[in-house]
Amino acid sequence: MYNNQTLDPIAEEYKLYSATSIRIATFLGTPIAAGILIRKNYVMLGDEDKGKNALIISIIATLGLFVILYFIPESMMDRIPNIAIPLVYMAIVHYYVQTTLDAALKKHEVNGGGFYSGWRAAGIGLAVSAILVPAILLYAYYGPQDFDTEAYDKGIEQFQKNEEEALVVYDMAEDLSAVDFIRETGIPLWKENVEITKELDKIEGLYPEFIEQNRILRDYSEIRVESYELLEKAILEQTDKYNRRLELLYSKIDATLADL
Repeated sequence: MYNNQTLDPIAEEYKLYSATSIRIATFLGTPIAAGILIRKNYVMLGDEDKGKNALIISIIATLGLFVILYFIPESMMDRIPNIAIPLVYMAIVHYYVQTTLDAALKKHEVNGGGFYSGWRAAGIGLAVSAILVPAILLYAYYGPQDFDTEAYDKGIEQFQKNEEEALVVYDMAEDLSAVDFIRETGIPLWKENVEITKELDKIEGLYPEFIEQNRILRDYSEIRVESYELLEKAILEQTDKYNRRLELLYSKIDATLADL
């Protein structure tokens, strides 16, 4: 138990930001706000180098956060609650404060030192957001342009049209007309779809999730080509010895489509 004799009168001459205040600023203003407050604490505690390092780390962490969010597929982002991301980086900052500043903050409190209010910390967090939000909006409007969605949609539309036409073979009788259709229409259409996906990959600025979708569609088309070639042999030879291999290919098709 501490008594009055342990109090450090110097501690009463300056204030620090508490762990709670740092969390509030982090939630409202990203890790950069936390870095500002942590740097202030270190400066008041006489270790400016650590304060500078903490601020640099917070800036890098925030930039890294934006990069990660940029590359997360939109479909995945839609499933993440809005509150989740701030809570994650707030927890990381809390851990950092606990492992680096907690002892100094407790000693400061015991020695009679004061703390800035949570309102002040919230104001700093909001001030940081007021700077970051316009910067993000400026980047969105004047930064790299979005990919050509019209060209992508046009390619996908042609892919689907080819697919519908090629699948007609399964409504036909298994005779020479089906063989002709497979050779002259079915296989060429699936091969054309493979080329369509390759061309879609060349669209400048295409999002990673669309590139992945193109890869899946390309795999799907290539499996279709293989299945049509096998189906052609089965019809020509009037045999069911290829049924097992065809079933495996159809299972691969189902699995590939499930990835979409």
